Amino acid sequence: MDGLKTGFTNEAKYCLTATAERNGMRTIAVVFGAETSKERNSDVTQLLDYGYSNFETKSIYKKNEKVTEFDWMKANKEKVNVVTDDSVSLLYEKGSDLEKLDTRIKINQNIDLPINKNKVVGQLEVLLDNVVVQKTDLIIQ
Repeated sequence: MDGLKTGFTNEAKYCLTATAERNGMRTIAVVFGAETSKERNSDVTQLLDYGYSNFETKSIYKKNEKVTEFDWMKANKEKVNVVTDDSVSLLYEKGSDLEKLDTRIKINQNIDLPINKNKVVGQLEVLLDNVVVQKTDLIIQ
């Protein structure tokens, strides 16, 4: 556990918000209305354990990872790299069928010149069973 905030009021009783990180996966547990601090602490522990026991994360792309490159006829360079604007990861239930995981690159058809670094030129979508579950902008590197 790497962060927490405790509290007590007569209305809300014993409360705790806690964060933890394990193997690159961050979880947050929030408990309100516990009758004792011991019950509150136990509930938060159970919530965090449940998260780590039942879910995992999979890193798909790192921030600024090259996705593709393009030839731009009017650009100053022959080719420009297209990279992810942010990291892309997937939270999924353990045992899920990730064979149905796919990515789709969508590049804007009408991109205004000049093509400068960090210009948004499209989006990367992550699909699970043909449903978009994560996306990030694609930018020029």
